[in-house]
Amino acid sequence: PKPAAVDASLGTYAVDATLVEVPRRDVTIDGASLEFCARAGDADAVAELGRAMGTRLWPASNVLVQYLDSINLAGERVLELGAGAGLCGLYAQRARKCERIVLTDHDVTTLKLLRHNTALNASCGHVHALDWHSLGDVEAVLRLHGTFSTILASDVLFQARDLGAFYACAAKLLASHGRLIVAYEDRVAGLEAKVLVEAKR
Repeated sequence: PKPAAVDASLGTYAVDATLVEVPRRDVTIDGASLEFCARAGDADAVAELGRAMGTRLWPASNVLVQYLDSINLAGERVLELGAGAGLCGLYAQRARKCERIVLTDHDVTTLKLLRHNTALNASCGHVHALDWHSLGDVEAVLRLHGTFSTILASDVLFQARDLGAFYACAAKLLASHGRLIVAYEDRVAGLEAKVLVEAKR
């Protein structure tokens, strides 16, 4: 597939009828140069749950990028769940040379930003809407791309009610003997234990 066209109109966009600036950033990690638009993540944003959280760059994504340098992704089919601005998935393709990258998110505003960032990096990655709670969304990705040898997720688990859907979605899309890699920052009291319990099911 050909890289998507850059959305030249994306400088600001509407969130709850308010125009939000999304600065463009240039990042170089171990020689891999990436361009993308994102806002910096901050503690106050946790209170804005559901308001285009994916437009922010969260600390766990940096941790996951560093971890990706320790594993071999060459020839792998990689899926990112809750990709947000797309840093981890784009890095997996640009620096770690995975065979295919599919970037997903459920938020309409974030998906626009994700497509824009994919185009900025001349990536042939695929961007899809995916709500973990929607069996139709999961099956649509499965029909289009099959299963994945590696699934990535960073800073996507904020509420206990989403854990079952997240792990069920990952299990459905993960190939036999595949690996799920989750970067998680403990922000909500009592949630970490539930994350670990669900992961062992």
